[in-house]
Amino acid sequence: MPKLILPLTDKQVQNAKPDPTKRITTLFDGGGLYLEILTNGVKRWRMKYRYGGEARLLTFGTYPAVRVC
Repeated sequence: MPKLILPLTDKQVQNAKPDPTKRITTLFDGGGLYLEILTNGVKRWRMKYRYGGEARLLTFGTYPAVRVC
């Protein structure tokens, strides 16, 4: 059975901290959208999608400039 992914809330994104054992921590929002948290604390929104059979990444911007709706 597929895992249910609930959309991230603004509070969850505000409180998200990087994992010191990983270079990049990811929090999934669903539909290919996720939040990357770098070790320096930068949070950026990215989307993974496929075009022409190839996986691609799109970056929307950093949090809090791009906020959760």
